[in-house]
Order: sequence, then structure tokens, then C-alpha cells
Amino acid sequence: MSTPVAKDGLVFVGSDTLLQAFDENTGKRVWRQKVEYGHVSSPALTDDGLFVSYPCRVYRFDPSSGVLRWLNKGTCWGGGGVTPAVYRGKLYTHGLKYVDSKQGFFLNARNGAILGDLGHVTHNTPAFYRNMGFFPTKEGLTARSIDTMDVMWHYRPDWMPEPMRSPIVVNGKVIILTYVGDIIVLDWKTGKVLQTISTGIIIRTNFSCCSDPITNNGAGANTVIIAADDHLFAYQGR
Repeated sequence: MSTPVAKDGLVFVGSDTLLQAFDENTGKRVWRQKVEYGHVSSPALTDDGLFVSYPCRVYRFDPSSGVLRWLNKGTCWGGGGVTPAVYRGKLYTHGLKYVDSKQGFFLNARNGAILGDLGHVTHNTPAFYRNMGFFPTKEGLTARSIDTMDVMWHYRPDWMPEPMRSPIVVNGKVIILTYVGDIIVLDWKTGKVLQTISTGIIIRTNFSCCSDPITNNGAGANTVIIAADDHLFAYQGR
């Protein structure tokens, strides 16, 4: 089952080959749709679009009614899924081609047309801030201009046996978590390291198809929340 997402009184969740919406107050199912190869893709939401991404299948549904708006079928099959990202009219995902499941793509969110590729990225979801996108790769974190998709900078930790988690951006600071439990704070424009905090815990960051969803980092109310195995850390800004 995917991590649920809520908006406008509805809770959206995917499991096996179903995508479903429930009333958040009553738990009553509002709609459901069958999806191919679907397991663990948490939906990405806009005001008028709900997007899920599975191996070689990317869907857009209407959030309130569940009506299918478009489907992009790739040249392969499989199981699992990733959580896509939507930003300024583009949808970012990967796994649309059997020959290279790690190749990232960005699509027109309105009609599902492929606009270009991102090279090799991981299953972890990118983050965005102003005109920049921050994409996890096997070698670290790559920042790209969302206008041209040119690489602006790249950050690689000293030791990285697994891909890092999805980044988050808080007030212009890019926050990443490494396998060895270091919280790295980067300047969004330059990639310069602004701060390093050690949790002292080895953290599972890699993607595993069809297993429990991997927790990620979050922020709100001037606090950054880090979930690390059986630990939960909260760091308050100054």
C-alpha cells in the first residue's frame, strides 16, 4: 500500500492494482480506479489533477471524480511504482522504457506528452524551489534549471553506498539525509554546504519494490522532522 495523500476532504491511496479515494471524515469510498502494475506510488496532486506513476504507466485522474484524464504507456511491464512530482506544469518520473528503468523523464502535466529526459535518476522524488529542481542520483544530488534542464551544480557525499532520500527545501535551503545519518544543508543556488548534523544512525535510503513505503523527511512550523529507522528527530530553526 502506498503512503496516503489528502486534499479537499479526500484521502487518496493506492494498493495492488487499485487507486482509491475516501471521504476523510467518514471513511466511505468515493471512487476507485484500476491501474496496471500499481503498488506503491503515492499520488502527486494539483488543484485539478491526481498523478500516479508505475513501471511503464503514468496516469492522470480527476481528483474529485476519479475520471481518467490521460495515460502514458511506456514500452515495458513490471510492478511497484514511484511517487512522481508535479511543478509548474511538468510531471517528473521515470521507468517508462524497459531498456533503461532508471532513466528519468519529464512530461506535460496537461496531456501526458514526454517533453524530455533527465538521464539516470533514482526512484526517490525530486524537490523544487523557484526555478530549480533537485534530483537524487546514485552519485548524489543534481540541481537543474527547470527552464533549460541544464545542470547547475552537483553534490556528492564522501561515502554513499545507497542513493540518498528525497530532498526537501526549506526557506531556500536544500536538506538531504545520507546513508551514514548525516543531515546536510545546502545552499539552493550553489550547492555549498551550509551545515552538517550527525544523527549517529545508519539510515535505509534505498528503494525496494512492493515493500513498505520508505519514510521521508518533512518540515513545518519552523521545525524539520527526520525519520530514521526507529528514531524520530525534530530540529527547530533559529
